[in-house]
Amino acid sequence: MITPEAVESALKDCAPPIVSGKDWEWLAMAVRRSLASTMQNVSDSPDRTSNAAICRELVGLCEQISGAYIALQRRSNEADMQLWNVAFKQWKGVNALAADDDPDFDYNRFERALADLKWLGEFVGHAAVNTKQQKANWRTTERKLLRVERGHCLARVYESAFGIPITVNNWPSGMHRAPSPFMEFYQKMVALAFGERATPDLAGILKLARRRHLSAPYAVSEGEIPGL
Repeated sequence: MITPEAVESALKDCAPPIVSGKDWEWLAMAVRRSLASTMQNVSDSPDRTSNAAICRELVGLCEQISGAYIALQRRSNEADMQLWNVAFKQWKGVNALAADDDPDFDYNRFERALADLKWLGEFVGHAAVNTKQQKANWRTTERKLLRVERGHCLARVYESAFGIPITVNNWPSGMHRAPSPFMEFYQKMVALAFGERATPDLAGILKLARRRHLSAPYAVSEGEIPGL
């Protein structure tokens, strides 16, 4: 949970001093509201059901519907006669010839339902065929884009709170091996918000976020984050 106390505790050993006029309460509010803009509906998130799974389900349903339709179409003459006889016994009329012209005669309803079953199988099959195929690594790609978006949002918050530009490094040795203050800020904030304590390719993600930030800083509507 992103509270002023949690943010202060997470950043106490790694963050620069907060600029005059802002405090931990403001920073917690800004982080909450900026990250809230990246929240997705379950149906849009990288954790949603894959299109491949949806397609498999639709294919299975289509096969069941088509199987039922074929089985009904192959019914024996004796079974068909029994259907007609039961329908006639339940019918309120008396003339068997007139029954065939009555849309409420159950055997006529049966034949219409059979036609609808054929249509239903075709419709479900069409939906399966038209389910868009996703690339093999689509979840990884979407998670990366979401992390870049979070970094883009937090970049402006960081600079406003601490008064210094964001930096990102991934040098392999020496003093530059440690993550930059912004990298630590990002990691600790997404850990508080989403439980993500170790972002894959953190430097690569935040370099893309920084590039986006320099090109077009995160935009907020008036009053959304006062003081940003």
